[in-house]
Amino acid sequence: MDTDFKDIKKQYNELKALWGTKKSRNLSNEEALRYQDVLELLQERGYIMNLRVDGANLYTKRAEWDSFQDWLEQQIKTSRSLSRREWLIAIVGAGIGALLGQIPTIINLLTR
Repeated sequence: MDTDFKDIKKQYNELKALWGTKKSRNLSNEEALRYQDVLELLQERGYIMNLRVDGANLYTKRAEWDSFQDWLEQQIKTSRSLSRREWLIAIVGAGIGALLGQIPTIINLLTR
């Protein structure tokens, strides 16, 4: 899955409001499609289970979602720090490239 965690957080907040305090939820096909990324993550991490009954989108809670929200926030912070790291690497690389490009000019000036 190659989805931005910020989008997943939006899906999560919408799904959490839709789900409410119920233990189980039967989602429409449109809802299941709209929330598929967050549903997949919740299943993967053991918070919900898809009961797969007669083609229905019936999900049941296996655990409270508070720790999932904490994990999601941590993933968002990690993805932000990675993008900052990538920018730093790009800027340093560009600086080194510019410096290497000037070496022939510097050598030419020193040999005069």
